[in-house]
Amino acid sequence: MAKADLVTPHVLIISPNYPPEQGACASRIRYMAQGLAKAGYRVEVLTAMPNYPKGKVFDTYRNKLFFRRLDENVLVKHYPIYPSHSASILPRLLGMFSLAFSVLFHVFSAKKSKPTLVIAQSPPLLLALSAYWLSVVYKAEFVLNISDLWPRALLDLGAIKKGFIYGLVSKLEVFLYRKAKLCIGQSEEILSHIQAQAPAQPTFLYRTGVDCDFFQVITPQEIGNRPFKIVYAGLLGIAQGILSICKKLNFKELNAEMHIYGDGYERKLLATYLAKHPHLGIYLHDSVAYEQMPSVLLQYDAMLVTQKNIVYGTVPSKIYEAMSVGLPILFCGGGEGANIILENGVGLVSPPSNFDLLKENILEMTQMPLEEKKILGAKGRQFALSKLDRKMLIIRLIEQLAKVGL
Repeated sequence: MAKADLVTPHVLIISPNYPPEQGACASRIRYMAQGLAKAGYRVEVLTAMPNYPKGKVFDTYRNKLFFRRLDENVLVKHYPIYPSHSASILPRLLGMFSLAFSVLFHVFSAKKSKPTLVIAQSPPLLLALSAYWLSVVYKAEFVLNISDLWPRALLDLGAIKKGFIYGLVSKLEVFLYRKAKLCIGQSEEILSHIQAQAPAQPTFLYRTGVDCDFFQVITPQEIGNRPFKIVYAGLLGIAQGILSICKKLNFKELNAEMHIYGDGYERKLLATYLAKHPHLGIYLHDSVAYEQMPSVLLQYDAMLVTQKNIVYGTVPSKIYEAMSVGLPILFCGGGEGANIILENGVGLVSPPSNFDLLKENILEMTQMPLEEKKILGAKGRQFALSKLDRKMLIIRLIEQLAKVGL
C-alpha cells in the first residue's frame, strides 16, 4: 500500500473532532489519518481542543492556547475553540467561527514543509472554507469529506429556515464542492446531492464503516424469563430524540429493559426524568470509551438507533457497529439508514416519532425465535464484512486518490 513517490506526500487533515473525543466523526477521521500514514503518507491533523460532546474542554487541554501531540504516527495539532453543546444557534456559531479562525494560524508553523494535499471535514462549512484557503496558500490540492449536508441538514432539523442566510450558506456549500479535486461522501444520498449541485466533480462513497476485527460477532442467547435487553450507545443530543422515547414508552410493560450509554445535551434532562420515573425499565449509564464498546454490546439482545427527524444524507453510524457484532437493530428513523436495514434484513424499522410502531417492533423482537435473531445477526455481519470493514475502505480511498492524481 505504500506510496512509491520519491518525495513523501504530505497530507493535512482538518476536522472539528478527533480522539480523545468520541463519536463517528472523530473515529472516522482518526482511522483515515492512521490509514494514510501506514500507506506512506506524512499526515498532520488540525482539530479543536477536545470538548465534544460535553461542550467543555477536557482537563488535560484546558488553559492551553495550542496543544500538539503524536497519535502513533500522526501529528495532531489542537487549536482553540469556543466550546458549547447548547441547543441555541448562537453559541454553536461562535464555536464554528472560533475554530475556523484559529486553524489559520497553522500558516506560521508550515514554512519549511507545506502539505501537498488538504482534506477538510464538512460540516462545519466555515472550517472547510478555512481549509480551502490554506490549500490555496500552500498551493496544495483540496479534497472535501462530507458527512452531513449543510445547510440542508439544519433545515431538516428545524434549526434554520429558508431565506437570506440559508441561501448564502448554500452558495458557500456549492463553492466548496466545485473547488474540490474530489468530494468524499459518507452516504449515497450525499453523493447524489453533490452531483446535482456540481455535476462535474468526481465523488467517492466512503462510509464511516466499522473495524470488524474489533467489533466481533456476538452469539444471540435465549431470553428465558429475563427481560429483553436493548442498548442505546451514542450521542444524547436533540437530533437523536432519546428523551422523547423515554417519555412515551414503558419498557418494563414490554418485558424489556432500555440501557442508555452516552453524553450530550439531553443527558441531564434524561437523568432528571428517570429519577422521577424509576419504574420504566430504563437505565442511564455513564458513557464508555470506544475501546470498551464491544464488551458493552456483549450484554444486550438488540440495539436501538434513532433519528428524531429524517435528515437527508445522514446515516447513523451506530448501525454499522450493530451489524458487525450481529445485534438485531431497532431503527427509529428513515432515509438511507432505514433502506440499508430493510434491504439487508438486519432489523425492524419505525419512522421518527412513531412510538406506537416502535412499541410494536420491540414486542415483535422480544417474541422472535432465537434462530430468527441469529439470521438477522448473520446478515448484518456479512454486510459489515463485505461493505463496511474499515481496512477495505481505506484501501479503496487510497486507490481513489491515486485515480484523480493525488
